[in-house]
Amino acid sequence: MTEGILIGGSPSTGSSVLVNLLNRRPELLAGPETYLFIHPRLYSDWPAYRRYLLNHSKTGGLKSIGWFAINGALLLDPFYGWEPLKLKGLVEDFGDFPSFCGSFFSPAMAKKGATRWVEKSPSNALCMEEFLQHFPSGLAIHTTRDPYDTVASLVSRGRSPFQAVASYLVNTAFALKMEGQERYHRIRYEDWVADPGQYLGKCFRFLGLDWDPNILEPPEEEKEVRMKGWLQSEKGKLGASSLGRFHKMEEGVRDRIRYAISSIRLRDGYRLRHGIPVSSIRGICDILDYPFQAPGPGFYRELALEKYRDQFHRLRRFYPFYGNKYPVEILSHQVIEGV
Repeated sequence: MTEGILIGGSPSTGSSVLVNLLNRRPELLAGPETYLFIHPRLYSDWPAYRRYLLNHSKTGGLKSIGWFAINGALLLDPFYGWEPLKLKGLVEDFGDFPSFCGSFFSPAMAKKGATRWVEKSPSNALCMEEFLQHFPSGLAIHTTRDPYDTVASLVSRGRSPFQAVASYLVNTAFALKMEGQERYHRIRYEDWVADPGQYLGKCFRFLGLDWDPNILEPPEEEKEVRMKGWLQSEKGKLGASSLGRFHKMEEGVRDRIRYAISSIRLRDGYRLRHGIPVSSIRGICDILDYPFQAPGPGFYRELALEKYRDQFHRLRRFYPFYGNKYPVEILSHQVIEGV
């Protein structure tokens, strides 16, 4: 069974650029996001929960435990070469999750001639612990970036400050459960963009690969991919245009981002339920050595309204949002003033 490489972290931390660099290696297959690895129950009880994997309905789909309300997995992209009936048969054929995954990636790997697969979905951060437990030869890469630049990038892509901060906080905090693990590697966007030879080289050695600077040059057949709000193409030539993204925003937007980052934290019950070691972006900054900024002018009401909208959205999709099942809370003005 071929075991692979899992990449996860907050959206807008460079994982899309990284996975395309890795896909330029002939021995690696890195395809579209599948969200296959984000559900703890698939690892712990595959026979009971595999039937929900291909169900994307509101009531029958396998629901994510993280910030993004994703049901099941997206496994029918033509890149992977599966048709619905054959894929359904594959799910039923295997008695354990790792064996199914190996067979799922096999057709695309054979087509490329690759020997290892790479899967990048930001929500992979939720289950890096389970992945390393159930895939004895698997490796996990956690992509990180300055929280203010990350949130600024997400806001420029149309997310509200509440949604942007919550997604960064949940994904990053989950992945930090793996700090110190032998088969876990954390890579900072600022480092490897500024000095790819040193920091990408270290990442490649973690993967058991020699560093090849030629992968930094996109081949002619790769078309540029640049989502709305991105300053860096995920398939273009590597550059530093995204660094300092926060400081390129208007002052009013920066104030709102600072306030949201200071006021949103993980609920204690949610954090304890999932064994998460940190509750706030301030705590993340301490671990990742990013500067934490004083909060901007308050807009508590707007954040609270966004929270209620999110809870209503989850309710419509039959996601529980009560008690320790809802990830975040908003601190009061008095608490924020004391940060």
